[in-house]
Amino acid sequence: MLRETNTAAELDEALRPYLAHIAPIVGDGYPGADVVANWYRRNLHIYANLVRESGPRERLLVVFGQGHIPVLRHFIEASGEFEVNEVADYLS
Repeated sequence: MLRETNTAAELDEALRPYLAHIAPIVGDGYPGADVVANWYRRNLHIYANLVRESGPRERLLVVFGQGHIPVLRHFIEASGEFEVNEVADYLS
């Protein structure tokens, strides 16, 4: 199940509702965008904790809900601070 739910297509699908359905909600201000911004802030806090808890050449196993993974992966890869290994490489 982990291998199937962590494919690029499945992870894109898990992220899509935040951008396609929640962020565009408008009303008095931008309530949908505010919800998604708070969710991104939460992901940035998670990323900051990963950086804080890691050391040089240390390995981390990151397990989070499927919707968080695309955003966390973006932060991790964009930082240049980590090497990312796919979960499928470790599942038999």
